[in-house]
Amino acid sequence: IIPLRMGDAVISVITVIEDVTERTGRENQITVSEHRYRTLVENARDAILVIQSGAIMQSNRAARELFGLSGAPGEKDSDFGRYRKAIDTAFISRLNQRNADRVAGRPVPDLISFQITGRDGEKQWIESNSVTLDWEGRPALLAMCRDITGRKQVEEELEDERKQLAVTLRSIGDGVIATNKEGFVVLINRVAEEMTGWTFDEA
Repeated sequence: IIPLRMGDAVISVITVIEDVTERTGRENQITVSEHRYRTLVENARDAILVIQSGAIMQSNRAARELFGLSGAPGEKDSDFGRYRKAIDTAFISRLNQRNADRVAGRPVPDLISFQITGRDGEKQWIESNSVTLDWEGRPALLAMCRDITGRKQVEEELEDERKQLAVTLRSIGDGVIATNKEGFVVLINRVAEEMTGWTFDEA
């Protein structure tokens, strides 16, 4: 609404009317889409973080719980400090190089695993993948992290059992040869080596 004046008096009014139904519909669709996206990300079981220039720009509930983040808008720098503090120092340089390579567009492995110190002080194994994205006009990293502590423990237990089994089989007095279902030798103990005259590599 634009008033037309003559001196101090308003002598007429120009009214411009625009149909914004289509634009409003698009805005509503965007709002619904953003709400759906935020709901999915916030309730994901994996930790999801957006990292940009030494700050955590966005984090979901799983990331806040895993790394002890606040998620508050004013805590972006502090949250990044908490995130880095949680990561085992032996992996920091490796992680820095990976992130630098990713931002520079150099190829990096899809997954990387590293240890963190959780909120309760316990060591946890994390498997992470990250991709670059545009965040408010600047490059950022979208990092997705999964707690694989349980899987690592199982793998370590299986490896210990495998080693114990190998020691047992190599030390018993009977010859033992094990094959896979295709018939290829996967294990031959010392006694079997002596009986057959084959070394493990030859067998």
